[in-house]
Amino acid sequence: MAKRHGKGPLAEPEPAAEPVPVPPVDVPTRLLPIIIVPPEEELKELEELGTEIDALSLAAVAREIFPELKEQFQPWQVGRAIYMDESAARNALLQGARLKDNERATMLAPALDDLKEASSRNRKPWWFDSVGEIRKIVDQHFAAQPPAEGGATAQAVFDVLVMSDPRAIEVLQLIRKDPAPGLEYVAKVRAKLDELMEFEAERGK
Repeated sequence: MAKRHGKGPLAEPEPAAEPVPVPPVDVPTRLLPIIIVPPEEELKELEELGTEIDALSLAAVAREIFPELKEQFQPWQVGRAIYMDESAARNALLQGARLKDNERATMLAPALDDLKEASSRNRKPWWFDSVGEIRKIVDQHFAAQPPAEGGATAQAVFDVLVMSDPRAIEVLQLIRKDPAPGLEYVAKVRAKLDELMEFEAERGK
């Protein structure tokens, strides 16, 4: 019987089309890390904390260049002055650092006076009499959760709190009736400092 072609009922079925080969896909053996970008507000807070830490570092330098500052001001008071008027403070520090030994006696005074004036002007905000309460709540937090190696210390947290009017005022408002909200806030600031210090440590490797 002759084979029938075409589309009639007795026509032989056409052979099935062969599957088109799919090119292999390279699957990475190691997944790329997921980078989580903090919100803008959080980035701003970390930046402010970093600026305060830098100001405290400059304050330590200032207290070495001008030993008289050690007798009259706490590190955070000098750091606060630098934080609020960094340009003037840096000028005074550069002037003092560039002086030779035989020039220091007569030429160091103006630079020292500039820093002393800035430290005096900014060292006593209206809430200054409540500094002890801020120190107490910070110490209470660290008594329950001691500092970890490489992490923020009680002194560092206290310094950044009292260097910033908004932070200091917020702590005082939170602890007005109950220490618990203040402790939570201290823990939050400490966590931010730990995050910042970890980032700086990684960047320094």
